[in-house]
Amino acid sequence: MNLIKELLPQYPEIVHTRIRIDDTGVGGGVTDRLNEVIAEEGLPYEVIPINNGSSSLDEHYENLGAEMWAYIKGQLEQNMSNYMNGIPAVLQLPSDDVLISQLTTRKWSMTSKGKILLESKKDMKKRGLKSPDRADAYVLTFGEYLIGSPQPIMFPTNRKCISQKVR
Repeated sequence: MNLIKELLPQYPEIVHTRIRIDDTGVGGGVTDRLNEVIAEEGLPYEVIPINNGSSSLDEHYENLGAEMWAYIKGQLEQNMSNYMNGIPAVLQLPSDDVLISQLTTRKWSMTSKGKILLESKKDMKKRGLKSPDRADAYVLTFGEYLIGSPQPIMFPTNRKCISQKVR
């Protein structure tokens, strides 16, 4: 919240701020507290809880976290194709070696049902890696996801709107 308060004066055109939180485990308490502070201070922020372990919309992924990471992977691959063809990027990465390392070292596997599953943080730790916190934050920020009860919405994608179901 401090970062938002620090940056908002530089971008007066922004009137609404969304804060996406991994709501699993201890994230639930963070979500609750942020909502309390926002209400107490009357801030124009919206907290969006995301449960990475919830069901994915695409049947090829074991959960929402795997689907969101795959979406980011696809966007970054599109960037490379665009770069080779002289087309602007669809997504930008900051110059951050830790973020890039975290985005590229997390493994995936297939479940017995043929679904893509991200490597657990516990398994990453066994390989001597730290939790991919920056990469998770990046994926939460830019990953395409749908949450809530099933209802039709308009979802902006590639400069046009397509109708999607939210859950």
